[in-house]
Amino acid sequence: MRETATRTSAGGRVRLLATLVLATATIALLALIPTVQARAGAPAITLPPTGEVESLLGQTPLGTLPAGRLAEVLSQLEGLEGIEPAALDEALTKVIGELAGKGATLEELLGGNEAVTMLRERLVELLGPLGTHLEELLAGNPQAKLTEALEAAGVSEIIGKLLSGSAEPQVLIEQILQSLSPERLQSLLGTILGGEPVSTSTVEELAHQLGTSPEALAAQLGKTTEQLPATAMALLAPLANGERLGVLPSAGGLTVALLKGAGETVGSTGGTGGLGGSGAANTPAGSVTLTTTRATPTSTSAGVAGVKAGKLRIVSHKVKGKKATVVVEVPAAGNLSAGGKGVRSIKREAAKAERVTIHPALTKASNSSLRRHHRRLKVPVKVSFKQVGGPSSSAVVALTYR
Repeated sequence: MRETATRTSAGGRVRLLATLVLATATIALLALIPTVQARAGAPAITLPPTGEVESLLGQTPLGTLPAGRLAEVLSQLEGLEGIEPAALDEALTKVIGELAGKGATLEELLGGNEAVTMLRERLVELLGPLGTHLEELLAGNPQAKLTEALEAAGVSEIIGKLLSGSAEPQVLIEQILQSLSPERLQSLLGTILGGEPVSTSTVEELAHQLGTSPEALAAQLGKTTEQLPATAMALLAPLANGERLGVLPSAGGLTVALLKGAGETVGSTGGTGGLGGSGAANTPAGSVTLTTTRATPTSTSAGVAGVKAGKLRIVSHKVKGKKATVVVEVPAAGNLSAGGKGVRSIKREAAKAERVTIHPALTKASNSSLRRHHRRLKVPVKVSFKQVGGPSSSAVVALTYR
């Protein structure tokens, strides 16, 4: 009897242990289900090439932008601190108004000889006796210093500040988008505007809509939470193909992204090198593709890891005659280099995450060829960055010298 009781007790303990193991395994499997669902329903985000966005926004007619606010933003540019603020603001307002009347664009204001000459003349008029000392106030040749200050301003950065300070940012971005060439806009986005009103939200609300966190969304957009906090503005413009164009102005500059809901694929629209470019057409639903100029789209894990590791970003580029200006944003301390066939090599060191301005110059042979043939010379320049203790990244920008 004792042996039978002992066997019965042992059997009960075995069954109890098996039940506990089975319950634990079941709980573990159930815990995995939300994770799988979350991955399957992750948002798909595509960043258009920065240089193309900058170029397109540069075509915004000045008449579309609030002249007073634009003058205020420009008056805060580095290099103009020596000029009396009220005179500078009034001179900029007058120049913007005159150029707007001629149908000039934002790009022409920031990089045109006419704009600089007009600004210099207005400053001389408004400064009175100090007008004759403009060279001293700017610590150099007025024409050169004003040109340098305006050319260093990034188009998207200026528009981002205008949107951030606007009482109706959704109306302003609608006006900007509608003023741009539909053909160029479609070439960049692979579709056209949907015709519905732009909505105003925040990064936190947008992240919630996309089923992710503000921190993860910022990382997917190539930003830090300091550059793109949860409270930052998010403007959403519906597109004709059902997607949304996200325009996010913040302290880190203007971020433009194509947003797709869960279950949709990335890259079904657009051409090579743009949104949905080569290699992105068959990206699975739920992946995150970060596309920059001539970059290769990656899968979810690789793409997010790449953003966290940090990549260089071309903020803006412009060429005035033979002088090229390229503004690059680096993610950390490291070595920056630029070069290509027909241009002189450039090497710079960055001590931290910052924006670096470089001026790729033509070689003697290229300069001679340009003078001899009297035609434009288009040169691809490769910009590379090696992060200290981290990975390398690069981007290619096409510069056209005249």
